[in-house]
Amino acid sequence: MRKIMLTTLAILSLAAVAGAAVLWDQSEADMGAPGFFNTESGAPPFGLTMFTVNDIVVDQMWTVTTISTYWSILDENWATLSEGYLHVFPKTGPLPGESDDPTLSMLVPMTATVDANFGTLVAGGLDLALEPGEYWIGITPIAPAGPFGPEVHLSSTMLMGDDSASYDPYGMPVAWFNFNPGYDATILIEGETTVATEAKSLSEVKALFR
Repeated sequence: MRKIMLTTLAILSLAAVAGAAVLWDQSEADMGAPGFFNTESGAPPFGLTMFTVNDIVVDQMWTVTTISTYWSILDENWATLSEGYLHVFPKTGPLPGESDDPTLSMLVPMTATVDANFGTLVAGGLDLALEPGEYWIGITPIAPAGPFGPEVHLSSTMLMGDDSASYDPYGMPVAWFNFNPGYDATILIEGETTVATEAKSLSEVKALFR
């Protein structure tokens, strides 16, 4: 790996450098704040389905590998869920547009861990390439409701950009709205960044490893 990097930087005038990174971090949960409904858990009156996305700024080329969200979970059966929706919509306003239909989003594998009524939902192995810009991004599990109704996607302690947006496919009207104005849902996005950088001479690169 080091030999490849040294050779590439020595020869090329510009090089693409990638590295594993936390790309977006709103992972700290505000346990005292209202949470978000964000599951496909059936239709009313016996179920509830709602989708939630965050306003995310991509500052350079991203390859997203993992998206995690954090939950208050009472139903241990969540540990058996296996898939859900990955939402990625270019951001053009304070809410997603009418054409941004989360029920048509891509289905991806997901896993959940539950410990003492606190859970982590993870969509991994995504290999999602995003160009710089602003997006609405989120994940929604296909998951059972708990004994007292749908499980709750916890709010973040950090509000970044426009408030998280929600979509109720059984609402009247069917439209995006702010379920909890003034709050964002928890989300952690991990992966790799790629940036253009000036090549260093072979001697300069070797000095980095002394």
